[in-house]
Amino acid sequence: MNTIFLSHYWKEKTRSIFWERNLILNILMGLLFLYLLTNLIVAGFFIDEILNNFFPGKNLPNSFNGILVYYFLADLLLRFILQELPTVSIAPYLHLPIRKEKIVNLLIGRSIFSFFNLLPLPILIPFAMKVIFPQYGLNQALLWISIMALLILTNNFINFYLKKVFQIKWYLSLSFFILLGTFLYLDFEKNLSISTFFNQGIINVLHQPVLILLPLFLFIVSYFLLRNLLISNVYLETKTTFKVSKVLSKSSSIFDNFGTIGGLILLEIKLIWRNTRPKTQMFMCCFILLYGFTFYHENLWKNSFSPIFIGLICTGAFTLNHGQLMLSWESSYFDLLLSRNIKRETYFLS
Repeated sequence: MNTIFLSHYWKEKTRSIFWERNLILNILMGLLFLYLLTNLIVAGFFIDEILNNFFPGKNLPNSFNGILVYYFLADLLLRFILQELPTVSIAPYLHLPIRKEKIVNLLIGRSIFSFFNLLPLPILIPFAMKVIFPQYGLNQALLWISIMALLILTNNFINFYLKKVFQIKWYLSLSFFILLGTFLYLDFEKNLSISTFFNQGIINVLHQPVLILLPLFLFIVSYFLLRNLLISNVYLETKTTFKVSKVLSKSSSIFDNFGTIGGLILLEIKLIWRNTRPKTQMFMCCFILLYGFTFYHENLWKNSFSPIFIGLICTGAFTLNHGQLMLSWESSYFDLLLSRNIKRETYFLS
């Protein structure tokens, strides 16, 4: 069954009309990936010398482990923004006599071979062989690689779990990222050192291999959380309630004060809330607003242009993202708007 699924996936890609149209682009992306992979392999080969330049006289495993915790946090955020679980591709199988567990397991298995999961390996494996192996031995080097692999896959499953939960109960995912942001803020203010805790945990596992059960436990829990969530929520038709849309409908009198423009604004807000991609952009822009706190300090004001530029990026992030795609999303009902007594200037002004 798995081979049939894989053959269908390959035929879906190669027979797609976009495959031929974007053939040159796919070749360029492949060459770009090979170039990036080559750079990572070279960087991994000289990783010990690079770290010695940044951390002279310090213990390299401790320094690198401290950096990795920030990498995993940044990786989770980038995955949440960029990485998508291809649930649409399994829709043709949901009405067939195939167990949903098998379909979901295939979907999760495909996500393991993601670009985000393979990207750090050219750095981590050479570091383990050139730094961990001479100091701790071969077994500990393999153990260290196993810990990193488990944490990478845990990040992978947690990301998809948060994205799926975001579609159902968005406030849970938002609370999770607020909690992470709180820890990062405490670390930035030097009230709590998450890098020290993370490094100490890795070193403890190297000295006591039985403690690898902890990252293994996190991996198993994240897998089954995602698996159970997908099994209970993957359907051909999904029923979703839009509480915010109901609130907007009840308070539509506020928008009525602006006439036709107010009605179009209300329509746009409902469209944003009822679609996953613009709604995700809207919430991610809340985090970009907080991004400004890392820049606004005394040294920044030496250049008068920098505060203005960063302020435009932080406050205009949603407009930059949503504005690029808004017309293509809404072009399907332009004919309806043009058939009404609505001027084009009024529509674009709203």
